[in-house]
Amino acid sequence: MYNVVLADDETIIRTSIITLIDWEALGFQLIGNAANGKGVLSILEKHPIDVVLTDIKMPIMDGIELIKELHTKPNPPLTVVLSAYNDFPLVRNAFKLGAADYILKSDITEKLLTECLLNLKKELDQKGSSKLSSNKPLKNLNLSQSERFREMILGKREIQQQYLYDRYYLVCFEIEDFMQQSSRFEKDIQNTLIEPMCHFAKQIPRVASKCIFSSISPSKYILCYHSGKDEGLGAVESISKQIMTVWKNYMNIYVSAGISSMGQGEISFLSCLQESYEYLSMKFIFGKEQIYTPITGQRFFVRTAIDKADQYSQLVHSIKMVDTEKILKEQREFFSNLSTMSLHEAHCECLNLIYHIAVMLAENNDAIWNSFNQDIDFYQKITRLETVRDTEMWLINFIRWIADYIEHKYDHKMSDVMEKAKRFIADHYSDPAITLGAVASFVGFNEKYFSTRFGKETGSSFIAYLTDLRIKKAKEMIERTNMKIYEISEAVGYSNVEHFTRVFKKITGTTPSTYIK
Repeated sequence: MYNVVLADDETIIRTSIITLIDWEALGFQLIGNAANGKGVLSILEKHPIDVVLTDIKMPIMDGIELIKELHTKPNPPLTVVLSAYNDFPLVRNAFKLGAADYILKSDITEKLLTECLLNLKKELDQKGSSKLSSNKPLKNLNLSQSERFREMILGKREIQQQYLYDRYYLVCFEIEDFMQQSSRFEKDIQNTLIEPMCHFAKQIPRVASKCIFSSISPSKYILCYHSGKDEGLGAVESISKQIMTVWKNYMNIYVSAGISSMGQGEISFLSCLQESYEYLSMKFIFGKEQIYTPITGQRFFVRTAIDKADQYSQLVHSIKMVDTEKILKEQREFFSNLSTMSLHEAHCECLNLIYHIAVMLAENNDAIWNSFNQDIDFYQKITRLETVRDTEMWLINFIRWIADYIEHKYDHKMSDVMEKAKRFIADHYSDPAITLGAVASFVGFNEKYFSTRFGKETGSSFIAYLTDLRIKKAKEMIERTNMKIYEISEAVGYSNVEHFTRVFKKITGTTPSTYIK
């Protein structure tokens, strides 16, 4: 078994990943989870670690700092970066520091995580040890043009003019409703999804003759279009539409796309890459399954929205946590600022907030249009509002709707988690050492939070629930077997028969001996 540690500051994300797969069946054991990099290093002081799955953005010590610190240790573990929606520049840094792989949080499925871990296991097995001397892959001199292009995008290879065109546009495509779409494919996502997506795109003559095309994740694909002197944005849009039509017709897959401004040589590559990502994310404002370009960017300034993320972070977080009191407090502050603005400025602020709420949902494997059961052009809706007061009223209703949606979905997800906790208790009730902390750790919660949620979901404290289960099992054994009292006591998790007898009598009103009769 290889030891794995998970780091993410979001409790629900950790829980979702922990309970998503059967770790031991894949040859791994999850020996701990942490809310930041410091927590991982604390675990490393007590246990050897073979694989670390880490979020990039965390308080105290983030994923980048953690990778740097891990590489100061002898035989550093393999690291897999968990990337949020707008974290791609940080992903490139992680790869430069030696990350083994990355997964977009919005892509995480049972199949994808399983595939990632099996690839890591194969690498660990080949080394014949639970430790690797380095995370850095061996250089492959026989890579195709697409593979070299992918390595440049990810930061595994220096950006080199020889692999680019003098004039080019970068296009980022993203599969819509990826979680739902991926369920249609078999376990081997590489062969059933990624390779067919690339194959169909490369069969288009203009792609074959004028483009470099590569996947960078199961849900995202990048095109580098060689622009002639007389070609502009229109030509890139045309070929992008053709690719989207092919995927729709042959694979029943719908995508959105973002096109950068024109780049020249290696000096423009990173800015164009970032632009393509940012323009793609304008789908959260204008709607999905469209193509977004610098022209669209003149209507909604996505870079401004991203740069002002801190201004909206508290309100977005309170909505995410469905903290009603905090939502009202942050709303008041937001609307206080809004009331001093012109109508145009108020519209921009409203759209910026919607953008960050949509990104938050995307990072939690959801989409803003799911909450309304329809695709919505928020730009059109907001810019039609005629006064700042109308804008405020619309936004109040919008926030309430999103919070209600999240609360309903969160409660449903929490019910699933608590079912897993109850199954764990059912499997381990006979262990005298089972504790609230052990069950909380299994589902990825801290003890205090788990205790509160467990009580809310079951209507009982953990100790009361465990005790009732043990006594229920003891009664079944008394009724169906010839086991002695001390044997039943041990079988249901009580090492002291006198204590078992007292508890049994307290619950049933009679002693085990009397119950037998």
